[in-house]
Amino acid sequence: MIEIKHKTTGEVLHRVDADSLQSADLRYADLRGADLRYANLCGAYLRYADLRGADLYGANLRYTIYDTKPEREELVQELLDAIDADPPAMGEDWKQEVLKAREALK
Repeated sequence: MIEIKHKTTGEVLHRVDADSLQSADLRYADLRGADLRYANLCGAYLRYADLRGADLYGANLRYTIYDTKPEREELVQELLDAIDADPPAMGEDWKQEVLKAREALK
């Protein structure tokens, strides 16, 4: 069992019945402010998850599926910051999707 906790309060935000977050189904999860530093989210399904304010520094987001709607400007910026912080941890296709979402915000 994995517990995803808030980065400042330590409150459990979400539990995943697995040994890792790799390929985890996190659809619709409320992960606002989550501490996901260095998390292996490779292949995780994050469609409609709320990651506003989450700390994704160093997280492996390769092959992650996420809905980057243009109205989620704050999240797109955080994801771009994560790309800048640790580019090798992300797949090139995923980076391109985030960059396209940034362009849609302009």
